[in-house]
Amino acid sequence: MNHILLTGSNGFIGRSILKGSQGRLIRRLVRGHESHDSNTFNIPRLDRYSDFSGAFENIDAVVHLAALAHSSTFSDDEIMEVNYHATINLAKQAAAAGVKSFIFISSIGVNCQYTLKPISEQSTTNPNNLYAKSKLLAENELLKLKSQIDIIIIRPPLVYGEGAPGNFASLVKLIKLLPILPICKENNFKSFISIHNLIDFIFFCLDSDNVKSEIYMISDDRDCSTKSFMKAIAKGLGVRRIFIPLSNYIFKFICRLTNKEKIYIQLCMDLQISIDKVKKQLKWIPNKNSMEQTMSKLKKEK
Repeated sequence: MNHILLTGSNGFIGRSILKGSQGRLIRRLVRGHESHDSNTFNIPRLDRYSDFSGAFENIDAVVHLAALAHSSTFSDDEIMEVNYHATINLAKQAAAAGVKSFIFISSIGVNCQYTLKPISEQSTTNPNNLYAKSKLLAENELLKLKSQIDIIIIRPPLVYGEGAPGNFASLVKLIKLLPILPICKENNFKSFISIHNLIDFIFFCLDSDNVKSEIYMISDDRDCSTKSFMKAIAKGLGVRRIFIPLSNYIFKFICRLTNKEKIYIQLCMDLQISIDKVKKQLKWIPNKNSMEQTMSKLKKEK
């Protein structure tokens, strides 16, 4: 599909889609009045009442990235309005306009914060914050529309790459600043996905006839420990860092003492994803060298 309506184009993933568009016609859906060119459709707001009339002309697919993260910047009502109500509104209007596909970028957070064994699309859901809950509610409501429009839901783990926000940006900043870093002694296993593998899968979904109205979990298919991941960041930045291994019990105690238990979960617990479904059903294979290639571009960051 070569004619795409893209939301969230100013974000990390959105900018990467635009950069790798490979001749596709991409119309950006943006709030405000930043542009009046033919490839931009302006709306005053993004909510359950938004009118997208005219945005879908000659459009084959919608790639919906726009969302509000769980942050003190936004109220609970604002997060639900954008992440849930606006998503359903957009999908319903796209279906009514005859758009063929709606790709929704969700989050592995709808399943859990950590795992005891690798999870798959069949695993139970247990969102632990409002952001994840809003994504799950949107998923469930979107799948009710699959008789009218193809609904493709992608649940990625942490997305990393040059300019990535959130937890990855925090790790990069920490590794830049501190020559000595504490880390959990016991190895854990985490699934990650490079921005390049994520974009490749999104374009794969746009181009393949085998992709159905379903939920898909993806990753680099190369799980590693947090320590290995941090070492890869340091190497990509071109800096040498000393990692001081601490017992998980000590690390957990320090995190509790400083009211940072989330950090313990993020750094020390497992979060593994099985991508057998996309490999076997869709025949999509991620680039196994993507971590080295992606981290090598971090030197460009200031």
